[in-house]
Amino acid sequence: MADTGTRWSGETISLGYALTTMVGETARHAGHADIVRELLDGTIGAFREQPYADGSATEFWRDYLARMQSSG
Repeated sequence: MADTGTRWSGETISLGYALTTMVGETARHAGHADIVRELLDGTIGAFREQPYADGSATEFWRDYLARMQSSG
C-alpha cells in the first residue's frame, strides 16, 4: 500500500500499518467496554441465554480466584 504519512519521529508509515494499528486498538478497547458491560448487567456474551446470564459468573470467578490463590 502507498505511504500515508509520517510518525512524530519522521518515520514513514504505510496505510496497512495504520489500519492494522487502528483495528487492534479498537478491538482492545471494545474488549474493555465489554468487561464493564458484563460487570454491570451480569451477562457473559451477547445474549441473556448465554451461560452465567443469571449472574452466577461472579460466584464462578470468586471460586476460581480462591482456587488459584490457594494453589500458589
